[in-house]
Amino acid sequence: MNCLGTTELLAASPTVVYARSIEAPYLPTFCSDNIQDHFGISAQDFLDEPDLWRTRLHDDARSHIGDEFAQVMEWGHHHHEYRWRGTDGSWRWILDQLVLTRDK
Repeated sequence: MNCLGTTELLAASPTVVYARSIEAPYLPTFCSDNIQDHFGISAQDFLDEPDLWRTRLHDDARSHIGDEFAQVMEWGHHHHEYRWRGTDGSWRWILDQLVLTRDK
């Protein structure tokens, strides 16, 4: 039996895995390729266009999302729900679970 590598496991996952810088403006540093399947954008576009994520947030979420990222630094974790617009124009509910992982 062959074991899947990390890339294959992430691609098969129903969860988009991403990483962000721990300093404001919390720029993305990694995104799993399956973001394409779920939202219609490539991982590379997500990384190359720092404002892409924020511009697709629903107005109800836009004002407080930055504060929630800052809370991760204090608590080590946080989760929140918000609406995000896919490339097809539809709104999707996101459950975003943030976990602070420190370098060893």
